[in-house]
Amino acid sequence: MTQKYKILAMLAAAQPDGVTNAKLNDNVCFRYSARIYDLRRDGFEIEQHHINQGLWVFVLKTSKDKIDWERLKPIQQTELWEAV
Repeated sequence: MTQKYKILAMLAAAQPDGVTNAKLNDNVCFRYSARIYDLRRDGFEIEQHHINQGLWVFVLKTSKDKIDWERLKPIQQTELWEAV
């Protein structure tokens, strides 16, 4: 399981509350920010909110049912129509 997959799974499971950077550090990797960047670049909508000194929460806004878990990509609207 890749770091991107682990982070995406954590974010999806934690919807709508999100996951803190401390939890990502402890459970996935210290370079979580690079994987968040990769996920955003891949098309996932991820918000970040500052809680207090050094603590941030990351919230996945992309719906769980619009994730292609095999390709680790969001399912685009055109792909949804093609599947019907």
